[in-house]
Amino acid sequence: MPRKRDEELEESILESAKKLFARFGPKKTTMDEIALEAGVGKGTVYYYFEDKEDIFLRVIEDEANELLERIRRAISEYENPVHQLQAFFVERVKSLSDLVNLRWLKFSGESVRWESLEKEELKLLRKEQEMVRDILEKGRDKGLFAFEDGKKLAGNLTSIITALDRSLLEGISVKELKRKIEEIVGMLVEGLRARKLKPEKRTGGASF
Repeated sequence: MPRKRDEELEESILESAKKLFARFGPKKTTMDEIALEAGVGKGTVYYYFEDKEDIFLRVIEDEANELLERIRRAISEYENPVHQLQAFFVERVKSLSDLVNLRWLKFSGESVRWESLEKEELKLLRKEQEMVRDILEKGRDKGLFAFEDGKKLAGNLTSIITALDRSLLEGISVKELKRKIEEIVGMLVEGLRARKLKPEKRTGGASF
């Protein structure tokens, strides 16, 4: 029972911190405010967490796991790799509109100041790229796509979509962003199909 109570109290502190971080950002949120929001003394907060960075890292880890789980569920609804690719990026954008702290990590540029956060951001990026690569290679195996370097292609595609994600901070609706992403993924798919169906004749010169 004591362990369960400890876990519940720790989770309560995390949830309180998550709300404050989302509202004011991690830089402006203080440990005193987190303790007040959670209804505990500041000493109790320090009992469970080393400092504010430690709390924010846990919040980011939770939101990163939630993002990946949402994406997996969205992908699992489709068998066709083309639709899976669209589902991946559409769900990613929709989720980032909800996961405010994770969005802050990706777009604020402040993660470089906190080494642990920078590592978490890179870990999430690698997992995203691995998921995209798996979809692309599945499409290639089915004869839908044609490419040589799946890792590079997944990285490039993820970078393009990430740049579009910034529009969330500029007031563009998720619906509009979804439309843009579907257009981009559609063009990518058509490009890959074109390379598959209409290979260029090599007559000398550089090859790509």
